[in-house]
Amino acid sequence: MTGIPGEKGSPGIRPVHPGDIAPRLSAPVLLVSDLDGTLLRPDGTLSAGTIETLNEYIAAGGWFTYATARSYHSAGVLPLIFTVRAGRDRVCWVPTRMTPGVESFVAARRGDPRLLPVRQWTDVDPGQVFYVSLIGPRDSLEQVLAELPVAGARCHHVLSEDAYTPGEWWLELTALDATKATAVGALAAGCGARSLVCFGDNRNDLPMFALAEVALAVANAVPDVRAAATAVIGSNAEDGVAAWVKRFRTG
Repeated sequence: MTGIPGEKGSPGIRPVHPGDIAPRLSAPVLLVSDLDGTLLRPDGTLSAGTIETLNEYIAAGGWFTYATARSYHSAGVLPLIFTVRAGRDRVCWVPTRMTPGVESFVAARRGDPRLLPVRQWTDVDPGQVFYVSLIGPRDSLEQVLAELPVAGARCHHVLSEDAYTPGEWWLELTALDATKATAVGALAAGCGARSLVCFGDNRNDLPMFALAEVALAVANAVPDVRAAATAVIGSNAEDGVAAWVKRFRTG
């Protein structure tokens, strides 16, 4: 089995040529990629080569989109509350009770129109909340999760390390059906896709991996994701997704 450009020497790799999986796929095929840690490079940007490859693929009639835990707009642990107010998504926190994780999040997003500090949590309508995020050390977040058995049973939760800040962990809580898999499944059904190929790197990509005919982990993915993948492709630093898409298009 041959690999794709940029895969040689990548850690833990199980190379795969697009031609090896083509018999599993029925057209039309929908390609769906995670953003952070997968399609985006380690600095959070898209390379010129990735932009060119994806634009060419789409211009040629290929179906490509992304699934991300980002907003549409783009133990001493306190949350960030993502809610809808006046028809748009907002991110709320209490400025007088900020943890280092919340401070880091807010500082990195100065000028973001979603930011909405509140005096107290009762200022947030619980019926409009769609996502809760806690940022902090892994052991503190594991303790929070252990103390929320009822919420854990009623919510989908993901505990993962931030792709850009090693040592900073995120505990993400959503409704049970508020996953990438739910959105991707609805999109695939709505556009009439007969096959699904997904790319990912972190634990919140596992539900859509389970839905896909072919699940491809970038080489920098966490062990659980690499283990669940059909195969491992080049890392995000190597533009692994774009390299695979290019080979898929040209056969």
